[in-house]
Amino acid sequence: MRLRMKINHRNNHQRAGYVMILTLIIVSLSVVLATYLARRSTIFNAFASTAIKREKAKMLALSGIQIAMSQLASTPEKAKKSPSDKFDKHLLKTILPTLNRWQTFILKEEVDGVDGKIKIVLSSEEGKIDINQIYDFKEDKFVGEGQKDKDYKEAMETLFARIAQLSGGKNLFADFEKFLNDRKRKVHDVTELLTSKNFAAFKDTLFYVHREKEGAAERPVYLADIFTTWSPKKTVEPWLMSDSMLAILEIDRATAGDVDKRRESVQEWLQGFKKDPEWRTDWDNVLKPVYGKDFNSFSKGIHFILNTHFEPTVFSVLSYGEFESVGQRLLAIVQRIKKKADNGDAQFEIKIRKLYWL
Repeated sequence: MRLRMKINHRNNHQRAGYVMILTLIIVSLSVVLATYLARRSTIFNAFASTAIKREKAKMLALSGIQIAMSQLASTPEKAKKSPSDKFDKHLLKTILPTLNRWQTFILKEEVDGVDGKIKIVLSSEEGKIDINQIYDFKEDKFVGEGQKDKDYKEAMETLFARIAQLSGGKNLFADFEKFLNDRKRKVHDVTELLTSKNFAAFKDTLFYVHREKEGAAERPVYLADIFTTWSPKKTVEPWLMSDSMLAILEIDRATAGDVDKRRESVQEWLQGFKKDPEWRTDWDNVLKPVYGKDFNSFSKGIHFILNTHFEPTVFSVLSYGEFESVGQRLLAIVQRIKKKADNGDAQFEIKIRKLYWL
C-alpha cells in the first residue's frame, strides 16, 4: 500500500512538472506571437500611412499637369477677331517668362482642400532635336548629308562635340550614328539611346530638372532635354529652346529668380515677333534681346536647324507633387491642337500623349 502511494505521488509530481513546462511553452509562444503581430501591425500602419501620402502626392502631381494644360489652352480676349499672330504672341506672353523654370503653387486645406505643394516646369518638345526627323532610316544616313548648309550629320558632329565639352565625357557622335545605322527603324523613345553602352552615362541625367540651387554653369545637360521623338519638325524652335539646347548653343540657361524680370521684358521682346522670320537678318533684332547672343556668334554649320515658322504644338510638363514631405514626380507629353468653338472663336484642346512616372 505504501509502495503504491509513493508511485502515485511520483506520477502526480511528474504530471505537475509537465503541465508547468507546457504552460511556459504556451506563454512563450503567445508572447512571441503577440510581439510578431504588434511588429507587423506597426510596420503595416507606417506603410499604409506612407502609401496614402504617396497617393495624395500623385494626385497633386497630376493636378500640376492640368495647370500647365490650362496655360497652354489660354487664348486672348475676343479670339474670333484676333489676327493669327496674336494667338502666338499670347502663348509666348503666357509661357515664355517661366519656360524651363519651376512654377510653385502652395496649397492650403482651408482654401484648396489639402495642404501640399505643386511644382511644374513647362518646356517645348520643338525646342529640342527630333531624332526621327533628322535621320533617314531608309537611306541609312542623316538628312541632307553631303549638302552644303543643310547637312544634319555635320550639325550633329558639332553639337556632340559641345555636349562632350559640357558633360566632361566622351564624344558620343560615333555611338549615336551607329545606333541609328543599326536600328533600321524609327526611335520610339529617347530612352532607347541608353541601350547604347556609352549613352548609359546619361542614366542619371536623362530627364530635365531645373536645379534652383546650382548656377547655370554647374548644371549638366540632359539627354531627353536635347533629343525628342515628338516634334513634327526637323528644326528647333528658337523662341522655345530647351534649357540643355541653350547650353549647347552657348546661350544663358534658365536662372532661378529671373521670372519676374522676364515677365517685365516679354512685352518688349514680342514687339519684334515674326511668324515667318529669316534669322540671318532678323535674329539680332528679334531674339538677341531675349538671349543676348548675336546670330553670327553661333557655331558654323548649325544656323539652318533654327525653325523659321512659329507654330508649336507639342510640349512637355515636368510636375512634382508633395504631401507631408512625400513627393511624386512625373513627366507628361502634351499636344496643343487648334480648334473652333461653336461660336466661331478659336480655341485650343490639350491632349496628353504620354506619361512617365519618374
